[in-house]
Amino acid sequence: GHKNVAVIRGDVSFDDRLDIIGLFNDRHIRILLIQEKVGQTGMDLSHARIAIYYSRPLGGFAYAQTQDRLVNPKRPKDERVLFIDLIVADSVDEDVVALGQRKEVKSGVGLLRSLFWQIKSRAHG
Repeated sequence: GHKNVAVIRGDVSFDDRLDIIGLFNDRHIRILLIQEKVGQTGMDLSHARIAIYYSRPLGGFAYAQTQDRLVNPKRPKDERVLFIDLIVADSVDEDVVALGQRKEVKSGVGLLRSLFWQIKSRAHG
């Protein structure tokens, strides 16, 4: 039988990553769990149909880069990728999403500074 689930973390070798991605793209693996940092570079995940983010990266660039790995311009319109964000209410992830949507926060430093003040006000509010 085939393994239905695979996990790629930072400790998985580059060759093993390529093997796992190949199995995923050939549909031998149905569920692929990838740490966000690992999924940013060098992976073609364009066969994925659903992406679930359980922890948002601090920078919008990193988040967009992982989404770009999942988008295939040749994919039929009825096979779009579903992106799901799991966000806990009153959490740092909720703050990251809210701050990332504000246009005045343009840099990672600005985001971290705003996030610090948001967490501090929550703790004292």
